[in-house]
Amino acid sequence: MYKFKKTVFGFIKAHLIEILIFTISLFIYSFTSSRSIVEGDTGDFLSAAAVGGVPHPSGYPLYSLLTRIAFLLPFGQPIWQANLLSAIFGAAALVFVYKTLKLITKNTPASLLGTFTLATYNSFWFYALVAQVHIFQVFILSGLIYYLFSASITKKIKYLYIASLFLGLGVSNNHTIIFILPAFLLILYSLRKNLSLTFLIKLVGVSLLGLTPYLYTLFSAGMHTQVNWDRVENITSFLTLFFRKDYGSAFGVPEPSIPVQYYAFFYYFKDLFLTSWFVIPFSFIGLISIWKKNKESLAILLSFVFFGPVFYLLTNSPIRFVVYEANVGQYFSYSYLFFSLLCGVGFAVLTKKFISKYSLGLSLIVIVIFLIPSFHTFFQVRQDNDNLTEVTTHFQLSQIPKNAVLLTWADELYLPTMYWQYAKKYRPDITVIELSLFNLPWYRKNLAEEYPFLSPLLNNSQFNYDRACQMYGGKNKLFLYPWYPEFDKYFQSECVIIPYGLITKVVQKNKIPNPQEIKNYNDKMWNKYISQLPPLKNYFDKYTRTRETLFDIAEHLSYMGIFYHNMRNDDWALSSLQLAKEVSPDEAVSRINESALLFEKGRKKEAIETLEKGIQIAPATAGLYKNLGLFYMNLGDKDKAYQNLQKYLDFNPQDKDVPLINNFILNYNITRNQ
Repeated sequence: MYKFKKTVFGFIKAHLIEILIFTISLFIYSFTSSRSIVEGDTGDFLSAAAVGGVPHPSGYPLYSLLTRIAFLLPFGQPIWQANLLSAIFGAAALVFVYKTLKLITKNTPASLLGTFTLATYNSFWFYALVAQVHIFQVFILSGLIYYLFSASITKKIKYLYIASLFLGLGVSNNHTIIFILPAFLLILYSLRKNLSLTFLIKLVGVSLLGLTPYLYTLFSAGMHTQVNWDRVENITSFLTLFFRKDYGSAFGVPEPSIPVQYYAFFYYFKDLFLTSWFVIPFSFIGLISIWKKNKESLAILLSFVFFGPVFYLLTNSPIRFVVYEANVGQYFSYSYLFFSLLCGVGFAVLTKKFISKYSLGLSLIVIVIFLIPSFHTFFQVRQDNDNLTEVTTHFQLSQIPKNAVLLTWADELYLPTMYWQYAKKYRPDITVIELSLFNLPWYRKNLAEEYPFLSPLLNNSQFNYDRACQMYGGKNKLFLYPWYPEFDKYFQSECVIIPYGLITKVVQKNKIPNPQEIKNYNDKMWNKYISQLPPLKNYFDKYTRTRETLFDIAEHLSYMGIFYHNMRNDDWALSSLQLAKEVSPDEAVSRINESALLFEKGRKKEAIETLEKGIQIAPATAGLYKNLGLFYMNLGDKDKAYQNLQKYLDFNPQDKDVPLINNFILNYNITRNQ
């Protein structure tokens, strides 16, 4: 017993700082952890965990298994425990960051500073609070880089086995792990005299061992659960899931219709500067010192470059509004892991070479400077008091009558609905069809098994809107979300779409309620929804995923305004469009629609001010420039018309009105050159 106590106390004494880092960060993250869902993939992961299913490609087997265990624990709240997993992985990642910096710099204050830099970074902190794979991936990366450096610095190549296992686990979790390969190969090259062909073959075998969690995916898919992406039944379907063949990747095709400054590559650096300007000097010093340093420091640089600039250059995603920001921002913490290591290296160099006598005092001053922004981050990312997405989705489902059918085109309703139906077991009577997946045979097969009564709609790869209208439209049991005016054409034969609270309803043309009934119901539902939440402005400064929910609500209100306009009631339309602006400062389409109505009513100054404000908040929204240019053209201000229409063409050279715009620009240039 004495020896055991001595061993335990000896371990605590030797690793006291690591234990404190893990304990304190886990406490903070668990305190601020989500108790429900946010926009994004959390609904998918939580619903898969609830039923033991397979989430979206690539299946994320180890993470799915761990969240499934959280749901099977005989105590606690399984949803919070699944979210808490991210807090645990985040705290563990910080321990690895500290150990890595201590290994490289031998400087405790510098190691703590680098660790604190990552711990309080908004993307890292946010994803440490929700059921998502990103912090798990940062944990894998941090462990991998620590054991790589341990092997390189100590020359004990046994550490490479653990690094290789982390590499394999990374492949089974998120394919972005491939960007660590240059650093991995650099370390192997630096140790080449100690390595043999047999040893390298063993390393490959250990990496492949990291793929064994996919056995859980095969088991889960074989259970034919409700959540069963790609329906793995053979090697072909498994490879489809593993390589995300019918799901896509983070890397897209460049969109020529948007100026390059609005792409993810530029947004990445903009965000890095705005959130971490106080860190950049130390990271820059670390970057400069790397050229004179060892292979380990160069590996940090390579990892940062490949997970940061290279990744976002390949992504080619245009950042048009907050939804794009959220999708791109979820990967920020991958590169920031290495940015924080650069920061620690830079601070170590600074204290050692210039002010070593005052390193402790400097460390305290720097930590205080770094601590101040973390308070803002705390209020921005905390999720324990943020149930906006949960309440919104619950309200949307509560409006729908029993045994109704809900059609959706996007994740913002589908994934949170999965959470409510499978994790919370609320409204399982509603049949939800994700139309963007409808062309995939495995998805239609899942629908046929779960909802046999849908068979008349499942005969072809294209959804039969007319048949759905005949089956459910007359019974007031067919609903949609989101709705865009162009979707009306899908129900041209017998049905039309009308706003219905926070969703829309498909009704037969001969059974449309009168406009006043529709307006009264929508107002009643909106007031009821708002009564369940604190003031929406409380969410304006939240992280992108929460703002994304506000954006979706505002977008719905905006298109409700279009509906009222089509019903010949512009006062109602303006009221709805103005409400959309109040709900989300990020949403700009409502401003485009509002400006057109205001200009039409002779309120031309207000129309222009509305557009100019929209450009300030969403400068990548092409329609703002088009309307503004056309308004100035109408007012005879050719210079301002030219400036805005030229910007519009930079975004959207294929618009149907382009010949008219090009003709104006041609005449303007001719006149100007005369």
